[in-house]
Amino acid sequence: MKRPGAALSLLAYAIFLLLLAETAARVLLMVRLDASALQPDRAMLGFYPELAPYWDARAVERDDGVFDLLLLGGSVIAPGWSRFGASFAREIGVSLGRSVRTHNLAAPAHTSRDSLLKYQQLAGHDFDLVVVYHGINEVRANNIPPELFRADYSHFSWYRAVDALRDHTELRYTALPFAAHFSALAAAERLGLLPTVPSDAPRADWLDFGSDVKSAGVLRRHLAAIATLAAEREQPLLFLTFASYFPEGFEGLRFLEKPIRDGSRARPLRMWGRPTHVKLAIDFHNATVRALAAQHPELRFADAARELPGDERYFLDVCHLTEAGADRLAEIAFAGFSAGAPPAETRGSEPAGGN
Repeated sequence: MKRPGAALSLLAYAIFLLLLAETAARVLLMVRLDASALQPDRAMLGFYPELAPYWDARAVERDDGVFDLLLLGGSVIAPGWSRFGASFAREIGVSLGRSVRTHNLAAPAHTSRDSLLKYQQLAGHDFDLVVVYHGINEVRANNIPPELFRADYSHFSWYRAVDALRDHTELRYTALPFAAHFSALAAAERLGLLPTVPSDAPRADWLDFGSDVKSAGVLRRHLAAIATLAAEREQPLLFLTFASYFPEGFEGLRFLEKPIRDGSRARPLRMWGRPTHVKLAIDFHNATVRALAAQHPELRFADAARELPGDERYFLDVCHLTEAGADRLAEIAFAGFSAGAPPAETRGSEPAGGN
């Protein structure tokens, strides 16, 4: 028969090991996700820090006399990358004679799935207008063999981790299960057990697979989900097609390796795949947005791909904008907002060029 003291010592040791493991798990979240060790349930902010001001803040309201504008998209309209948000807010403010508060949650490399996830997290906040602008970051998802493509984009390590985080609802109490899951995913990727699309540039041996635009249907599902959620929240929604610039001879190595202009915000086309594949995918994505807008006449819509000229005055590279380009995109978006929801028959659904 074991002595009570020995049993208590074993129990104390087990508790110590559990506390040590829990501490290590929380440190992992701090280091890898920039999460709070005291509030691991906020680890989502490690993926989407732009949500932090809305986590515990007073809800955004539409009846406070200020026009609340929510922007969702990638780097083209993100803070620090473009003055689109400021230009668009100015257009709205002048027209309506109201102050405009811009909630710019666009972020570099984000896809429509990120925008959907962020919009879902904004329950309880009421916006006067939600603007969604996507089209190029989805392109990278195509650079993978078709049998490895995942409709939830979990062939990117980013979304695997996000999905794991969403599955672990116990984070309010313990970080250990998620940390173990996260570490197992990272190890499997390093060992090559989970094929993954690189976060910076496509794998050279997978580039040919980019000719199959597998992302258009995924983009449609994400945008449709945003539209459904906006309708449930009774928040006006504006979709834009994606403007791009493919100058003559864009297939050449110069445009592939080097952006049109030198600058911190300009990016080479090779980041997204082979030039012809990138253009093809953007065209398909824009056709998807047009078709979705045609089927949802309650939406506001602006065809930026057709309205913004392909010109070096407006573009730093294939998609990032000069100040003049950002201002012109704001004008196009404002025209779509001002027009309200035009009849569905006025909106074309056929693929069009990116210029």
